Amino acid sequence: MEKKKRNPFALYIFASLMVLFVILISIIFKSNWFATISGILGLLTVIFQAHGKILGQIIGIIDSLSYGIFAYSYHYYGETIVYIFILIPIFIYGIFSWSMHKDNSHILPNSIRLKEIIIITILSLILGYAIYVFLKMVGTNYIILNTVSMLTLTIANYLIARRNICGFLFLIVNDTILLSLWLITFLSLDQSVLSFILCVIINLINDTIGFFNWLKFQKKEYYQDENN
Repeated sequence: MEKKKRNPFALYIFASLMVLFVILISIIFKSNWFATISGILGLLTVIFQAHGKILGQIIGIIDSLSYGIFAYSYHYYGETIVYIFILIPIFIYGIFSWSMHKDNSHILPNSIRLKEIIIITILSLILGYAIYVFLKMVGTNYIILNTVSMLTLTIANYLIARRNICGFLFLIVNDTILLSLWLITFLSLDQSVLSFILCVIINLINDTIGFFNWLKFQKKEYYQDENN
């Protein structure tokens, strides 16, 4: 029995509806406009990444710049540095990596070897320590949350750029930490970031969906290899 083909425009309709929903909430609760824009860009990045679309990597570059500026305004210096100086190059690399490994509908998942896992682990420990020292030096708010958030986000986006499903697990962890970080800000400092918090919640849901989508991609590729 032939499977029913998905509407190619369904994803874009869904993304548009999510954007309109966030804008509506932002207007109702008079949220910070920059927080809304930054949240929407992050939302679009996650939606398209979850479905294996290269557009997610492209939007990710704009999102990184936008969120870096937004985070700086709240003295989250670690996030500013990581988003602008680390994540933008990773997204650029991701565009080339995904472009060279895709079929007609989505990118092809990739597995990483033990050697690369060891290298990632060592570099992550070094980066995590460097981020912590820098954040402590500049007096960043909520230093532990910021450090772990930046580290998990960097690992997540590197793995996704490498087309590895484990990147979504790190994104889920990062979403949880990010949600805690901005909830603290919302409750104690600025309630105009509500729209951004809403986007983080939607991102958490989308990253979870993305993990299961990529599981399907992996199975599809496995069965294709078995039949060739």
